[in-house]
Amino acid sequence: MRRPSIRAFWASLTPGQRRTAAMMAVVVAGLHVLGFALLIVLVAPHHYRVGSGGAFSIGLGLTAYTLGIRHAFDADHGLTGSFWAWLENVNINVLGFVIVGLFALTWGVALAVWRWGRIEERWTPRVEEPGTLR
Repeated sequence: MRRPSIRAFWASLTPGQRRTAAMMAVVVAGLHVLGFALLIVLVAPHHYRVGSGGAFSIGLGLTAYTLGIRHAFDADHGLTGSFWAWLENVNINVLGFVIVGLFALTWGVALAVWRWGRIEERWTPRVEEPGTLR
């Protein structure tokens, strides 16, 4: 069975239904903009702490947003295709290990650059002896 196109679906709606669908899309887009604005303007600059040692950041907010979008568009809502099948089969536990691995890799690279790139020597201000010229 072939799925109807978006154009055919839109054409089948009455003007009142089109107006309602358009307003729903505007409200959803507005809520997204408002949510991101609140995250960036009010939450991120204050470095709120979550739990005993973590910090609430834009990254945590984006992760929560992504998981919410994943739930909103999962197979329970009739979306099919290879992308949606892949998204449905994403294992959150494995994803967590990948994130930890990327963090460890980033930390290791930063440590190597600091150690062998002599960052401390490059960025430490030199103190001149009194009475000497550069």
